[in-house]
Amino acid sequence: MQQAVDSKKRNWIRVRLCIASGIFAMALLAMIYRAFALSIIDGERMRKLARSQYQSKISLPSARGRILDRHGSPMAVSVEVPSIYANPRQMEEDPRVVARALSKVLGSDPYLLEERFAKNKYFVWVDRQVSPEDAEKIKALNFTGIHIQKEMRRFYPNGELAGHVLGFSGIEGTGLEGIELHFDRWLKGRESESYGLRDALGRKVFVKGLPDLGPSSGSDVVLTIDKNIQFVADKVLAKTVEMYEAKGGTLVAMDPSTGDLLAISNAPNFDPNNHKSAKPDFWRNRAVTDTFEPGSVTKVFTLAAALETRVARTDGQIYCENGRIEVDDYPIRDSHPNKWLTVEECIQKSSNICTYKLGRRLGKRRLYNYLRQFGFGSRTGVELPGERRGRLRHWRRWSQVALANVSFGQGFTSTGVQLAAAVSALANGGTLYTPHIVRSVRGADNKILSIYRPRGRRAISKWVSRRVLDVMKTVVEPGGTGVGAALEHYPVAGKTGTAQKVDPKTGRYSQDHWVASFIGVVPADDPVLAVVVMIDEPKNEYYGGKVAAPVFQEFAREALKIMGVPKRRGSGKKKSKRAKNKSLSETPLSTSRSVAPPLPIAQPTGPVQEMPDFTGMTFHGVLETARKAGLKCTVEGSGIVVNQSPAPGPAPKGARCRVGLRSRQ
Repeated sequence: MQQAVDSKKRNWIRVRLCIASGIFAMALLAMIYRAFALSIIDGERMRKLARSQYQSKISLPSARGRILDRHGSPMAVSVEVPSIYANPRQMEEDPRVVARALSKVLGSDPYLLEERFAKNKYFVWVDRQVSPEDAEKIKALNFTGIHIQKEMRRFYPNGELAGHVLGFSGIEGTGLEGIELHFDRWLKGRESESYGLRDALGRKVFVKGLPDLGPSSGSDVVLTIDKNIQFVADKVLAKTVEMYEAKGGTLVAMDPSTGDLLAISNAPNFDPNNHKSAKPDFWRNRAVTDTFEPGSVTKVFTLAAALETRVARTDGQIYCENGRIEVDDYPIRDSHPNKWLTVEECIQKSSNICTYKLGRRLGKRRLYNYLRQFGFGSRTGVELPGERRGRLRHWRRWSQVALANVSFGQGFTSTGVQLAAAVSALANGGTLYTPHIVRSVRGADNKILSIYRPRGRRAISKWVSRRVLDVMKTVVEPGGTGVGAALEHYPVAGKTGTAQKVDPKTGRYSQDHWVASFIGVVPADDPVLAVVVMIDEPKNEYYGGKVAAPVFQEFAREALKIMGVPKRRGSGKKKSKRAKNKSLSETPLSTSRSVAPPLPIAQPTGPVQEMPDFTGMTFHGVLETARKAGLKCTVEGSGIVVNQSPAPGPAPKGARCRVGLRSRQ
């Protein structure tokens, strides 16, 4: 009996030993698996967590790249400015006393600073990008836990100049508008990172000998904008908008032979150095973001389509119905009644009825296709954010009234840049170039990273573009609607526009709100400048010939001086009718004007100097510019500069410049 009891006890002991051994084995396996998971499966994540407890990552922001005009003049730069921060855990003085003292210097809210100091953090901003004077005053207070560090701040040395083109960047150095936004990835560069150690309280402890990893500076963006031409555009446009108490205005100037935008001006303007003081509505670049009905300036494109398809000749006559015609019971009127006019006179006098009849000969489909050929209804691809395509409905949705409206510029919309590209196609022999505002992107070592070359496609034939320019010349001659755009020493080709705006409440054309516009090309015999002027809702006067044409005249006169374009003899005199009707073979138009040579591909070795861009200057202009720059120049030929060596930009110090001139006569 006793033996049976002992046997049961031994068996029970064995069972318990087996259970205990199993539990220990399972625990051991669990620990082995956990160790494997921590070291192998989650090893990298756990190591990062461990490092984060004793290491502090230090981000070193880069110096943002510069924005330069076409001649290398800075339009946006980055400068070091002081910023104030606090470590509340280091503070020995009463936080309320510190907050009040700092607020008196910085003009900030003391209660907001007290709230920040009460959070007991290791780092809080007090104020960023303060003036050096305020930083010195803060330093003199000698508060513990209050520190000063340098940050990079964006600075625009020319104030409001080209504000809508440049845009601005935020306090963290990120582009928010304009070129600053569109080219942000080039401009901001790359942040460098280093690591410091933390103590048990989380305070930074820097190891002696920590490598100084400087940030990678951003790249420079070189614009096609000419700072001096831009200044003239801003000044003339602002004066006109103020004079007519207009809602706003836009001026776009383009080199028709390349698509380079030389100036984009909008009014009202704003200073990107202090953009927060302006309404956000003022920030947008109206030349690419706002659309408007172009009005009568469209008539030259309708004429180009009619000549291209040979449904009309400039000397052919059209009956203008004594100034009034009805299309599907909708009246179309001319500002002045006429019976018979030649096609040339129809454009000169801006007849709606005549242009409608040209559109009717073309038909809906062909008119639509040619407007598309000129780029209407499509984005141009200019390197600026927020560009709109404009509205051009498909021809299948046009009524007969819509055909009439579109033929003379109503019922569809375009942007200022879009219109500048279209008129440039008339000026350069029929090629529609993609407008571009950036010439190149250069790295910190001045190496070219990207070059923006002219890109274009054929819109109309050369002979048609030349004939249309001949017709546009009559617009600024006596008897035309754009005499206010005529220049004394340069032939001008242009077209006025006066368009009613649609009332958003009624959906009908308003009798009180108008857009006055003018498109112009100068010199008309060898164009170097295509200009679009648009004045939105001027008061007291609204005709394009009265409001917008004088803007073109004043701007073009100054711009041509800056570009060094020589005056033409006798250009201010009225031409005889015989001269105006000369055949195309007798009035050649050069379309092969040399453009500025490209920027150098690489930084010259050794000492360097900045070589000016002499392109377009006269002999005296070259000598004066060279004298100011301390350069020695060899001048060959006469007329204006068409090539130079070395090219504009950095060149070996002491290099002798050689420029070639060619006559435009």
